[in-house]
Amino acid sequence: MKPTDESLIDTRTLLVTCGGDPLLLRTMIRSFQTHFEGHLNDVAHALKERDLTRLRAATHKLHGLVSAFSRRANEAVAILEQLGADGHWSDVDKQFMVVDQILHSLAKSLDGITVEELKS
Repeated sequence: MKPTDESLIDTRTLLVTCGGDPLLLRTMIRSFQTHFEGHLNDVAHALKERDLTRLRAATHKLHGLVSAFSRRANEAVAILEQLGADGHWSDVDKQFMVVDQILHSLAKSLDGITVEELKS
């Protein structure tokens, strides 16, 4: 199964990160799919409370989770973090919706991806 949105998955970085190891790739994808919604919930709680410290911690976790998979997702999280740091809370809320959509799309796109597909 090919990615549904090839611009979303950074295939080169993902292939390098997993070292071409199919088991490691599956483990990485499973970890992403298991944890991304919890990290999104952490961001949502930080936004609800307008808690910049919690927002920084939650976006830091998201950066770590998405960096091996998607430059686009990582950039969206960085924008979210910066908007919060600048105190632009209404823009943060809008950007959070963007991040949420991207990460859900990424989770679907990663489902069933193989090392062979990344190489092709």
